[in-house]
Amino acid sequence: MMKKSFALSAATVLLFALIAGRGTAGQRSVKRHAAGDVKLDFRTDDDAVFSRPVSISHDRDAVYVIDAEENEVRVFSKKGTFIRAFGRKGQGPGEYDSPADLDVSGDRIYVTDRFNKRVQVLDRQGGYLGGFRVPFTPDQVCVLSGGRIILSHLPLGIEGPEPMVHGFSEKGDLLWEQAGSYYSGERVYDTFRNFVVMVKGDRDDVLVVHKSDERGVFRFDKEGKPGAPVRVTDDYEFRRISLPIKGPKRQVSGFCWDASFDGDSLGLLAPDYTEENDLGPGRAVFLIAPDGLIKDIIDLPAAVTRIDMDGDDIYAVDTENSLRIFRREQ
Repeated sequence: MMKKSFALSAATVLLFALIAGRGTAGQRSVKRHAAGDVKLDFRTDDDAVFSRPVSISHDRDAVYVIDAEENEVRVFSKKGTFIRAFGRKGQGPGEYDSPADLDVSGDRIYVTDRFNKRVQVLDRQGGYLGGFRVPFTPDQVCVLSGGRIILSHLPLGIEGPEPMVHGFSEKGDLLWEQAGSYYSGERVYDTFRNFVVMVKGDRDDVLVVHKSDERGVFRFDKEGKPGAPVRVTDDYEFRRISLPIKGPKRQVSGFCWDASFDGDSLGLLAPDYTEENDLGPGRAVFLIAPDGLIKDIIDLPAAVTRIDMDGDDIYAVDTENSLRIFRREQ
């Protein structure tokens, strides 16, 4: 399986809307593939529209979408047929306060429950099996072999730099911490710099991609040992963004909106310009090879906010908060 609440001020809305940058492969000849819509089961229509979808992922049997506002997980077949939903708002077992991500390992589903500051472990029907609390608001989760549970979180940036990637045992014991955050003391700027996407790699490890100001892709194995980082080549371009903050002008270099890993390729979702000349969700997925080169570009028929690659299929959430399934043309 491959593979993010507080009251939104105007500055916060702009913060989320501007994250990441658009890439292009203008310096080399890279093959582009069109992707078309896979028609969903008509019975799915109402269930495939969400209030605030924050994560989409799949395993061998199903596609999972987390709706943070509804505090639930919706499960679909790989053809888009709605199967079930589970979860509700609360603090008890199987209840959530802004769930953020999930991973499936064997017959267990692991969900990050952000504002309850915990990880919940469920069976495939959504039944509660257990979990553990963590000393931060957990964001993304990847479960590796040996019951290693890897979590990411977005630092508050109050007291200084702090680790953003954490390795836990199945019992909830903290085993290691990595990926120190950027800290300048300017919280809006630091938040931009510290947004990351964490996805499961192909070596029983996780890949960490910064959404801005960093074209290196970082690896950590299940014991927290860093692997050799991969630098995405310069023909995937940054986009400069001026931040709406007081004081000296600050800019960040946007890099990606979302990411997914499949086979040996890292897919980077590149944003696009809006009619207001801001940056918003895009419709191009750049496939990055292990050496950092752009392999291919997949052009989607709609702008999307979340992606999850599965061979020639891409499960996605569009800007209307609807489930989409695209299939790459050869």
